[in-house]
Formats: sequence, structure tokens, C-alpha cells
Amino acid sequence: MYDRYKSRNRSKKASRVFLLIALISFTGYLGYQHRSYLLFWKFTYNKLVQKIDTVSSLQRDRRESEYRELTGICRDYIEDNRLSEEAYLLAGRVHFLLAKTLIKDTFSELIIYDRSYRIPADAKDELHHAVKNIRKGIALSRDEIDSNYRVILAKAFYYLDYYPVADIVRQIQDVAVEEIRSDTESVRFYGLMHILNGSIDKGISVMKAHGHVTESIEGMLFMAAANMLAQRYTVAIMEYRQVLDKTSDNAIMKLAHIRLGKIFYNQSLYTESLSHFSRALAIDERDNELKIWIGKNYSALGDKTRARAIWSEVLASDSNNAEVRKLLGMM
Repeated sequence: MYDRYKSRNRSKKASRVFLLIALISFTGYLGYQHRSYLLFWKFTYNKLVQKIDTVSSLQRDRRESEYRELTGICRDYIEDNRLSEEAYLLAGRVHFLLAKTLIKDTFSELIIYDRSYRIPADAKDELHHAVKNIRKGIALSRDEIDSNYRVILAKAFYYLDYYPVADIVRQIQDVAVEEIRSDTESVRFYGLMHILNGSIDKGISVMKAHGHVTESIEGMLFMAAANMLAQRYTVAIMEYRQVLDKTSDNAIMKLAHIRLGKIFYNQSLYTESLSHFSRALAIDERDNELKIWIGKNYSALGDKTRARAIWSEVLASDSNNAEVRKLLGMM
């Protein structure tokens, strides 16, 4: 009897120890998972800024999760500081940085590769939050808002694509270029918005001075794309040709030929356009989009037979291509 009692007693003690260890482990796990929230009250504004800067150097997947966590911290920070402009501005910055992470491409890449239409829905949601918070911060402020926040707000307007360029420029009209010159992407954004708003000389001078648009192929491509968007086609043609002279990278050469092909096509210079699209196709023979453009040029030059032949070739490999079906139906 005594042995059985002793055994049961040891079993109960072991069960209690096991449960205690399990409870401690689970509590520790929860604490680690929500460490940012548990440490929130230890964060000062400056520490939050340091945390944001640290996250910006992480890999994209890590950045996304960390920024999402920070949006929650900033939301709590606002709850405790409802009249603080800094709380709203900081929250706006975090939402914008999360949106940039979700977009994946930099501003320069969106312009160079004509991807401005590829803003994901979840990124747009974050941009709306950024706009709302930064506007509230500006409304609460009695002093001039830092130029970087004005640029963030203007970029959010641009990405959301329902604010006119004039409204975007209005947000950055008083921005001191000296305050943003260390951020190449912001300088290029500032310059391009002014170009699109008609202040071409101002935009170009700022980009050439601080946007690094002459030192690298990437910068040259951005400058060429900016001039193309501003319909300064002669200048854009010269810049894309300079890119072709300075690179042997097939992807870049293909891009430059496509841009030149589109510029010449829009100017009704179909022979020149055909030449560049043909050179691009020689680099990538499987690109059906290039074949469609080549067909358009043949059609514009009056060679309907060759246009029909190349479009039929596209349809043979892509039977659901709506654009080609439409083009063939119009002949």
C-alpha cells in the first residue's frame, strides 16, 4: 500500500513539474512572438525611429513581417498620443514603407520598365493609411513639416493614381532639395513630377545635380524614360541610343530597342520603329508582344500580308490572345 501511495505521489509531482514547464514554455513562446508589443512601453520615439531604420536593411520577407508588426505598435502609440503630430507622421511612414515592400519595385524601376500600373491591392491599402496619418500629422503641426514626409505623401498620391500631377507637385512645392538629396529615389521622383507638371528645366536640373542620372546605365534609363513621359521624344531617342552604345546586356538592349520602337511608332515613323522591334526580337525570339508590334508596323506600312502572317504566328502559340484576335478581325 505504502509503495503504491509513494508511486502515485511521485507521479503527481512529475505531472505538476511537467505542467509547470509546459506553462513556462508556452508563456515564453507567447512573449517572444509578441515581444514588440510587450516592449512597446519601453520604446521612446527615437527608439522607434531606430527600429524602423534597422528594419529597412532586412531581406524583403523579413521587412514585411517587421513593418506589419510596427504598424500595430504605431497604432497603439497614436492611441496614447492622440494630439502628437510625430505619432501620426511616424505611423504614416511605417505604412508607406510597408507599401513599398509590397510593391517590390523601386520608383525608378516602375518608371524604367513602365510598371506603374502594377500596384497590388494590399499595397494600396497601406498607402491609404499612410496618406490618412501623414495628413493628420500635418494638420496637427504648428511648424513646417520635414521635407521627407512631404515627399512620402506625394509618392503615395502618385502610387494611388487618382491624384492629378498638379496636386502631387503642390505637396512638394516647398520641399528643400538639400533635405532629400541623400535619397536618389526621392530626388528622381521630385524631378519627374516637376517635368510632368511642365517645369521641365527645373526637374531635369535637379535630377542631373542630385539624381545620379548620368553615372550609371540605370540612371540613364531613368532619364530617358522621364523624357519619353514628358514627350520630349528627340531627347529620349538620343538617351536610349547612348544606352545602347554603352551596354552589352541583352535585357537592357532589348528594353532600349522596345522604347525606341514605341517612340518612332507614336511619331508615325514606322520603318524606324520596325527596325528597333526587329532588333529586340532578335534578342528574344519568343516574345509575342514584340511580334504584335512588328505586325502593327507592317500593317501601318501597308504590308497587310506580312502583318497577318506574323499575327497568325502569335495566335498559333497563344490562341487566347485577345489583342491579336482583334487586330486580325480589323483586317
